[in-house]
Amino acid sequence: NAEYMGDPCLPAGFINELDDIGLVGVGTGNATACLDYVLQVVNASGPCAFARCGMDGQYIPSQTPASRTFFAANSFIKATTIVGLPPGPVTPKALRDEALEFCALNLTAMQGRGVDIVPLFEQCFTAMFGSALVLEGYHMPPDVAVAFEQDINGYATTWTLGAMFYEGQVYQAPALRPRLRVSWGGDAYLAVLVISIVVLSLGVVALIWTLVRLY
Repeated sequence: NAEYMGDPCLPAGFINELDDIGLVGVGTGNATACLDYVLQVVNASGPCAFARCGMDGQYIPSQTPASRTFFAANSFIKATTIVGLPPGPVTPKALRDEALEFCALNLTAMQGRGVDIVPLFEQCFTAMFGSALVLEGYHMPPDVAVAFEQDINGYATTWTLGAMFYEGQVYQAPALRPRLRVSWGGDAYLAVLVISIVVLSLGVVALIWTLVRLY
């Protein structure tokens, strides 16, 4: 016999049968309860070993909206598309408001939206999770414009591209400097490595020259 469980992130009237684990998810369409559940997943208020943390105690750099343009891609595009927000600048507060409204829809109303970017049973969670990452996970101010774009000047806005830009300034993050020195050995290790390579190369050249003179 399957166990029935209410799911606040599923629309009321939706039944999700999980035969492999013997559960049946019954949608309740409770947007507030869904947000509470998503915030537990994000865990932005957990222990933090750095000066500033986001999701699950992971380090994040400080946000300076006045001097930077923030871009969001991939799943964030799905979140804005699901709730009906157009591409381009969107405030985190607008995404949260639309996610709360969307997750309160019943099954018929949600099907009427005609969104197929993700399966119906994932739509509310995807939208709410996107808003939670931006607001609670990344601590973005609610009224700062975030550009939800799939590409910039023809280049895909992937997290790897963002990581590359960030790594260019990684030594500006004091909390990460000890980790980097431990992982990479610091400048002293690099200098020793270079000197060792040079000495070894000179030794090989000297050995070859000696053999040439002998034979």
